[in-house]
Amino acid sequence: MKFKNITWCVSLALVQAVLTFNCGQSTPNNSETSTNDISIAITPGTSVVAPNQSQQFSAQITGVRSPDVVWGILNPSPDKGTINSSGLYTAPSTPPASSVTIVVQIVGHPAKIAMATVWFARPGTVSTTSNPMVAQYSIVVPDGGKVKIEFGPDTFYGLNTWTRNAPSGGGMVNILVAGMRMSSAYHMRAIIDLPGGVQMEDVDHTFQTGAPPASLIPQITVTPTAGMTPSGGVE
Repeated sequence: MKFKNITWCVSLALVQAVLTFNCGQSTPNNSETSTNDISIAITPGTSVVAPNQSQQFSAQITGVRSPDVVWGILNPSPDKGTINSSGLYTAPSTPPASSVTIVVQIVGHPAKIAMATVWFARPGTVSTTSNPMVAQYSIVVPDGGKVKIEFGPDTFYGLNTWTRNAPSGGGMVNILVAGMRMSSAYHMRAIIDLPGGVQMEDVDHTFQTGAPPASLIPQITVTPTAGMTPSGGVE
């Protein structure tokens, strides 16, 4: 399979958007097969990358001998990263909260395109709160996703928080992690479920709980009834 570094203009009616490049001239390659028998697919169809990380995409084509293809990003902009003529995508250092759509087209067959989705993983942060036994977990969740926090005394976790949805368009989600013992070390990580069944796991974080301040511990006194002698044991 050959890859040709050309620029192009194509209207993507399937997604009601326009993938714009500088238009160039191209000639169909060996279009001896009926258009209905020509197909193109992209691998992987969905991927998750970290900032500045690269992902190699490949095109699988049937019905065209020695096809040329062109790669692009739907509605390209600097904050969506770049993709070269060989299908190597590089994420930006500060990716958007929403996903990016990768597009590949068979040269000479503008209707024959395939698309893939790239999601971005960014590590969350864990911070203290006014309650020494409660942590705040903050993480950016892509548009359409939802997140929960796993936590426990080791990396088997075992406990979960409730699930929260991403804000419209994607963005920061803050979840309070409670139910931990005082003066104990805990591990926690975010689990993000994305559209299409894709799941992202954040890196492991540790959190040390404290003890509640003495001012928050109620002082209890017991006054025995006059003429009665307290007995041993617990009531």
